[in-house]
Amino acid sequence: MQFQKLLFGLTLAFASTFASATLIENGSFEATPAGSPYTYGSPSTWQIYNSLPGWSANRTIEVWQDGFLGVNAPHGEQFIELNAHPRNGAGRFSIFQDFATTIGATYELSFYAKARNNHREKFRVEVEEDLYKRIRSHIVNDWKQYVFRFVASSEMSRLRFTSEDGRRDTTGNLLDHVVVAKVPEPGTIALLAIGLIGLVLQRRHVARAVVRSR
Repeated sequence: MQFQKLLFGLTLAFASTFASATLIENGSFEATPAGSPYTYGSPSTWQIYNSLPGWSANRTIEVWQDGFLGVNAPHGEQFIELNAHPRNGAGRFSIFQDFATTIGATYELSFYAKARNNHREKFRVEVEEDLYKRIRSHIVNDWKQYVFRFVASSEMSRLRFTSEDGRRDTTGNLLDHVVVAKVPEPGTIALLAIGLIGLVLQRRHVARAVVRSR
């Protein structure tokens, strides 16, 4: 029983380390510019920026504070509304971030999404030519986590979120806690498992030796 508990605990610790090793900067949109060239709104509820640390936009980015309009952030104290303020062009609202990748390696993307007004809100998420998903199933009443995997085809990849609502639609598609992590190769997992088992067996051996010496 002790062996199983220890092994389970070590496995959870490894899984937690993998999940937290994100390649995305400011994935929960907690950091904002100290002196943005363009701001609009109220800092205590919502604010419009041209960009955020780690993130660029073809138009603007709208940051919401936790609890604004009764919406709680699934992670941290802030999140964004993809459909933002109608400035900087007439294209669809889009945000993006570049990050380093290894060609041929597998990565896992996860994020939370929530519709603001109705179930018809939709957006797409892309990583270059390696991943293309259209999100149409997010709901109004609660956040939903999405998880996708992709294989990198270049040494620098671009993650992009783009609203597919009407170009003049400035409400909808809430996003938070964007994470991209490299998936460990099977050989790495096997070595870890061997190490965990060896550690547990060594601990049991030491414990028995102590009992015999008493």
